[in-house]
This record gives sequence, structure tokens and C-alpha cells, in this order.
Amino acid sequence: MYRTLIDTGILMEPESEQELSQLITIGWIISDFWLSYLCTSGRTITRESVREYMVHVFRLLKPYLDPSALEIFQMRSM
Repeated sequence: MYRTLIDTGILMEPESEQELSQLITIGWIISDFWLSYLCTSGRTITRESVREYMVHVFRLLKPYLDPSALEIFQMRSM
């Protein structure tokens, strides 16, 4: 998925393959454990908690977003 986002110009190429690998790992951790995190913190799964997950993923990718893609994401998040 990350390689496709880079190839289509949505994400800028990280400085190294190691950096890309780290982004993938961090994204995977957030994705895999978000629901567990909600449950262990006593929160329920709601549309808002899913939106919150998306905000965290956006924060992770924001420094790598192409400026035009960043503008689109910011417009849609308002």
C-alpha cells in the first residue's frame, strides 16, 4: 500500500528503505492494536473512535504527504 501511495505521488519517498520499513511497522502497530487499546482503556468502539484512529494514521503520514495531497486531506478533515 505504501509503495502504491509513493508511486502515485500521494506520499513522498522516504529517505531510505529503512525509514519506509519503520513507517510500515508503526502503521501496522496502530492498525492492529487500536481496537485492543480502546477496550483496555475502557472505551467503546464508535464512529468517533474510528475517526480518531484515522487521525493518528494521518499524523504518521503527514510529513510524507505530497503538498497537493496534504491540501486535499486537510480540506476533507474539516
